[in-house]
Amino acid sequence: VKSMKKIQALNDQLELRNKLLSETFGRFLSDEIVKKLLDTPDGLKLGGHKRTLTILMSDLRGFTAISERMDPADLIKLLNHYLEEMTEPIQKHGGTIIECVGDGILAIYGAPDYFKDHAEKAVASALEMQSKMEAVNKWNEKKGYPPLEMGIGINTGEVIVGNIGSEKRTKYGVAGSAVNLCGRIESYTTG
Repeated sequence: VKSMKKIQALNDQLELRNKLLSETFGRFLSDEIVKKLLDTPDGLKLGGHKRTLTILMSDLRGFTAISERMDPADLIKLLNHYLEEMTEPIQKHGGTIIECVGDGILAIYGAPDYFKDHAEKAVASALEMQSKMEAVNKWNEKKGYPPLEMGIGINTGEVIVGNIGSEKRTKYGVAGSAVNLCGRIESYTTG
């Protein structure tokens, strides 16, 4: 009986540890990437594989000028609110956020878990993201923050997807000309 209680206590500690790891890393990586890292023996191995998927990039227009005029604490509040609103439609439609760099978002559809309609889901995300901008700007107006305009680029193509980096610093990411073209498309879009 005593050993069973000890085993149960160890099991409870292990479950708590796994939950904490998943929740902590889930704030820095998408749930899909955390699951892949924790559930797959070679989840941390460097390397990738070719896959046709859809890339979405978004960026705020004139954000550098806005950031130079705003108080840093207010700028972070504005940015965090905007990113929170944009994350929801991406995840809702199966997108994996690879990174947020300042005001820019890079997301992919069709990896790490593949699904056929990745292009349609990326477009659905983009439309929903744009439709959320009115509410984002109403929130900004109430706070005395400037209005925001966002551009979005979408491209489908073959990329290398996987763990990119070095043994000391690795990230799950994508590389290839399809990613570069998505960036060019996004740079030509208007808010």
